[in-house]
Amino acid sequence: MDHSSSIADMTQELAGGVDSAEPAMLQEQVAQGNFTGLRQFLARTRQSHDWQDRYFVLDLVGPSILQGSLNPLCATEPKSVDLSLIRGVHLLDLVSKSRGTKTADRTTEQQMAQTAQYVKATIASLRQATQLDPADPTPYVFLMRSCQIFSDLHKHLHQSYGQAIQLAPDFVPAHFVMVNAQSKKWAGSHQQSLQVARAAMSHALPPSDAPACVFLAHLLVWQHVILFDKDHKRAQAYTSDREVVQELNDAFDRWTQPPYRPRRSSLPYLHHAAYWYYQAGDRTRLQQAFAQTNGQLWDKAWNFAGDARKAHTCAVEFASTGKKNTEKKSGLFGWLK
Repeated sequence: MDHSSSIADMTQELAGGVDSAEPAMLQEQVAQGNFTGLRQFLARTRQSHDWQDRYFVLDLVGPSILQGSLNPLCATEPKSVDLSLIRGVHLLDLVSKSRGTKTADRTTEQQMAQTAQYVKATIASLRQATQLDPADPTPYVFLMRSCQIFSDLHKHLHQSYGQAIQLAPDFVPAHFVMVNAQSKKWAGSHQQSLQVARAAMSHALPPSDAPACVFLAHLLVWQHVILFDKDHKRAQAYTSDREVVQELNDAFDRWTQPPYRPRRSSLPYLHHAAYWYYQAGDRTRLQQAFAQTNGQLWDKAWNFAGDARKAHTCAVEFASTGKKNTEKKSGLFGWLK
């Protein structure tokens, strides 16, 4: 396996027979200022109500949009709902890049000021998208993420979450973002985060990726102990806690049992399960999780503590040989899931 590959390099199909080369093609097109393919994709997923794939591909393609390249189209079609959504996703990427991945005490005032400007523009564009198409839950999840950074916007985050799951109760990306937003590192609590995750599972119907929310919630507890409490011994003990292990194993079994077949949008969620089982030293379930990903990497699921690529490489080695290396931990973390 080529561990340096990324989602943009996909040329094979994931299990389930879904074309995984399409995102890479759309990334290449928008990087050249061509939005025809992306707009066609949005029209198709809007008609089919495939909200999870719609969110997944938009989130992948957004960072490839060059700053300013959307302006001519938006000027020509100021009331276009798909352009409002695309522009909002692009601006959210600029929010992420200006904010960076470091903790708040290691982020400069200049960074936060620039971030605030991008957040304001992002919210305006995404709100226009919700007004133009009130039945689409997709922009609400990007709105949630844009409202997560600043505490005075948290009420809007909760409102957006409520609107998203009212439109699509099993919209996994909405639940996933809320699990992160309610976590202790965002001034919530472990219990609040777990409560959101368990609620997401309670009304999910197979074949849903909602069980991944429980993995995220427990990973966030583990991450807080590692990075904020600096207690590696307690973090390791958490991965072997009997109740935690039982809950996650039950969730994984429920998740991956027939008729479940992973789609390309399942990739981030399956890698969160794989990360947990690597940290917990459960080689059998790690192998099962990896088998569902068809050898494709999702970096963001491996950056809870330490170098994501190194952690993934170590996990692959552990799954293959049973040998587990310990990667060096760092102060970086995935701030915006």
